[in-house]
Amino acid sequence: GNFDGGGHVVSGLYFDQKKHSQVGLFGYVKFGVISNLTLKNCMVHGMENVGAVVGCMSDGATLKNVKVESGRVSGVRFVGGIVGQMSKDAAVVDCENKAEVSGHKTCGGIAGFMDGESVVRNSVNGGSVTGSVYNVGGVAGSVTKNSRIEQSANYGVIKSGGQRTGGIVGYIENSTIYMCSNTGKIQMDDDYAGGISGYARRTKISSSVNVAVVENSNSRGKAQCIGGISGYAAGSSEISQSLNCGDVIGGDESGAIVGYKRGVEVTN
Repeated sequence: GNFDGGGHVVSGLYFDQKKHSQVGLFGYVKFGVISNLTLKNCMVHGMENVGAVVGCMSDGATLKNVKVESGRVSGVRFVGGIVGQMSKDAAVVDCENKAEVSGHKTCGGIAGFMDGESVVRNSVNGGSVTGSVYNVGGVAGSVTKNSRIEQSANYGVIKSGGQRTGGIVGYIENSTIYMCSNTGKIQMDDDYAGGISGYARRTKISSSVNVAVVENSNSRGKAQCIGGISGYAAGSSEISQSLNCGDVIGGDESGAIVGYKRGVEVTN
């Protein structure tokens, strides 16, 4: 079924379910549409598949014009400001997150994990995103299996103690980033970080811009593979019509566009 919030605001949502999965205002959504809803001052804590609005969504489920204005979302794995996990043609459209997001593995400002041809379009993250192990991104932590992030942006600060950190996505494979921008500072302690993607394989990145600093904090020594667009790119990935204006600081194998590339085409 469908849920139309009618522009109403849900304030003070609180879940403290640190041993549970599929945690959010809606735990699991299949097929339906959730639209026109705002959350404020939410505190959502779970273990896996954790999001302020939806824990897990699949089978064409859609979020449209949904906003998280403030709060905190935290978990262990697959943690997102809006949704924890997306799969099987799930879509997030015209959504915005300003809540703080934190997790150990695979966390993002909009979605934690995306696969199965899911899409995030015309959506924005302004909340800080912090991860301790791997796959940390301003829009999504990990994106696979022909999924897409289009016309979306991040301006939240991204901090990671582990590998694969990006202004838009931490890890991406067999997927697409199109017309995305990052203005949120990226600070990490380990390898593979970029203004748009941290680690990309068999991926197309086009018409995207980073203007933020990508910085290795050096607490563990110099990181490997830091780039203005992508830290690491391989497996016939393509980067086209994309621009970096941000500084790339403190890494071995670093570059204004790509830190390390193998079998990658970079074009204007």
